[in-house]
Amino acid sequence: MIRMVRNIVLLALLASCSATKYLGPGERFFEGYSIEYDSTGSAIPKEVKSSLLYGLDPDPTRRFLLSRPGTWIYYQIDSVPQDKGLKYFIKYRLGASPKLLQDVAIDENAEIVASRLRAAGFFRTTVEAEVDSSRHKASVLYRVSANKPYYFDSLQICEEERPICTELNQVYNQNPIIKEGELFRKDKLVEQRSTLSNHFRNNGYYFFATPLLYYKADSSATERKVKLRLELQKNTPKAALKQFTVDTVIVNLAADSEGATVIGDSLQAIVDKDKLFMKPEKLAPFIAIEPGNLYNRQKENRTLRQLNKLNVFQFVSLEYEVDTAEGQNRLKAKILATPRPKHSLRSEMVLTTTSTNFTGPGLQLQYTNRNLFKGAEHLRLSATGRYEWQLSGSRQGLTSYEINLDASLLIPRVSGPLSPKAGNGNVPKTKYNLNYRLFNQPEYYAQSSVGASFGYEWLTNEYTQHDLKLIRLDYVRLLQSSDRLEDLFEEGILDPESFSDQFIFGPSYNIVYQPESPDYKPNYYLGASLDLSGNLLYAGYSLVGAEKDENGRFKSSSVPFAQYTRGQLDARIYLPVAEYTKLVLRQNVGVGVPYLNSNTLPFAKQFFVGGASSLRGFQPREVGPGTYSNPEADDSFFDQTGDIILEWNAEARFDLGGYLNGAVFLDAGNVWLINENTNRPGGQFRWGQFIDELAVAGGVGLRIDADFIVVRFDLGAPLRSPERQEGDRWLFDEMDGRFFEDNLILNFAIGYPF
Repeated sequence: MIRMVRNIVLLALLASCSATKYLGPGERFFEGYSIEYDSTGSAIPKEVKSSLLYGLDPDPTRRFLLSRPGTWIYYQIDSVPQDKGLKYFIKYRLGASPKLLQDVAIDENAEIVASRLRAAGFFRTTVEAEVDSSRHKASVLYRVSANKPYYFDSLQICEEERPICTELNQVYNQNPIIKEGELFRKDKLVEQRSTLSNHFRNNGYYFFATPLLYYKADSSATERKVKLRLELQKNTPKAALKQFTVDTVIVNLAADSEGATVIGDSLQAIVDKDKLFMKPEKLAPFIAIEPGNLYNRQKENRTLRQLNKLNVFQFVSLEYEVDTAEGQNRLKAKILATPRPKHSLRSEMVLTTTSTNFTGPGLQLQYTNRNLFKGAEHLRLSATGRYEWQLSGSRQGLTSYEINLDASLLIPRVSGPLSPKAGNGNVPKTKYNLNYRLFNQPEYYAQSSVGASFGYEWLTNEYTQHDLKLIRLDYVRLLQSSDRLEDLFEEGILDPESFSDQFIFGPSYNIVYQPESPDYKPNYYLGASLDLSGNLLYAGYSLVGAEKDENGRFKSSSVPFAQYTRGQLDARIYLPVAEYTKLVLRQNVGVGVPYLNSNTLPFAKQFFVGGASSLRGFQPREVGPGTYSNPEADDSFFDQTGDIILEWNAEARFDLGGYLNGAVFLDAGNVWLINENTNRPGGQFRWGQFIDELAVAGGVGLRIDADFIVVRFDLGAPLRSPERQEGDRWLFDEMDGRFFEDNLILNFAIGYPF
């Protein structure tokens, strides 16, 4: 299998090189832009440099090593009669239309680069283009000679003594964006003007708009320093300088109905009493616009966000009716909310891959009631079945099946202890959940779990998600064992406790922080989790003096409960190193500590490395713990897990054009035990030794990123094995044809590894 894959990849790369034969006389593939600076380039900020070439048209013809796979695929199909079908998908999605030097608007792009430098304060900059070409390819080099930049000197607000000018001054002085001595940048001018305008829009000035403010600039007084004056347009409408009050808010839930139900002071809802979609009083908390208060654009946006986040409306619109009769400046807010269908039923066939390299088809059925109690409560019932098998490795052909039943009720309100507050468009939800899972690996074991939980889901901002389960109870039961599993118990390699029937009771908390940045800037991801079990139960049984069993464990309803603390941190950074190349770095750290009522973590809570999203040159659970070497490694499906995980990944991703992406990766990591286990020697974590006990793997990957799905093929090989003798753990000296024949691993997965 591995030999076949290797040969296919090699043939594809060689064939891709032949894309040059499709070039006409004098044609050259365009392969990108580059930029050079003279001695003045050191004054240009790094973030400005990174944006100069971003988005220039056309995109270059992509290469991977010595090949152009996307271009080669494109040329294999001569013509496509319509913009759909398999041929269209292959030619224009898997393939990529080649870009030739003659397609590049060299001078126009030079002007774009110069304009971006002017916007950063570098006026009178010269940008010269130079074509670097060979027989079949060409690129464009832009040489930049940046004149000395201009800086902000001062900002004066209005010449006239008017109340609005006084207020503009006060707002500016509270948080100045334009500051003396900083580069004269266009984005700062725009941001400062928008900030001032937003202040007025949030304080009743309904007709105030950003274009009513403009700058006057004077650079004559001081060399390369610009004095600014912010003025109000002389033809500013009088209405723009008047404050308006929201008099009434009407929420229309039935456009064809004439009946109105009052649900608060001047807050009304139009409903059809015969077909009541939503109880009007339950909408009130999500209407941030307050009758009797000044118009506020921020509250207007918050109202729209919150109503949309309820996920019960097809669309939501808002308009105002202005009333200036009798000298009053009043607004009537009219919200039109069109309901979505209350019920939905969805079935989906899926192809899944797991972290343990199992792949196979699955069927998911889901029923959703979006408005169970006429208050935007969501009831979701789902049933999922999967049948999977391992496609490669020492356990190739191993099968498993899984059945999941799940019922969730999400209520867009919170109550109880530690309840998060709504705000900034956040709609915190109370979540109740019931679930059942059956997992069966016929050759090894079958296990079921029944669980229930109560908690909250909320956002603190658009980048940060929280999931807090205040109460979580799972009953895990071993339904079927096997001779191999029992042997591992008898040999002391596995603790029967980790597979035994037990309760898991306690809170858990997960947080994900993922801010958004432009593609030419670094992006970050931070995920953290904390999982606690058994602490309250242990304290309660201890207080009442309950008896322990023969193993020294408290039991609840004749079943012991697990007691542990488990935490994990997943940190990633996505670094753009070129316009179509990104370096992704990841660190995954986790620790689980069993204590008091438990001697070991439940098997599902233990850590492992290896597999499609971990160390891709090793099979799942093929490494560790520590330097432990299993004499029966081909049948070591369970025992190579641990209480501690340290893992680092580095992956360079290349856009090959169309849906194709390539990757080169390097992975390192291992798992360890908290406590020493004589049956797994070398498995305990020790400071000062863990670096030398890391496994290392590397390889290359090919991904088909079709927006709605990512199909991934990663070909990995082990580079360092910690189970070998110290000083002999690197494998480079053994890398001959036979080594790769025996050790290459093809990882097939859906989605990116991280």
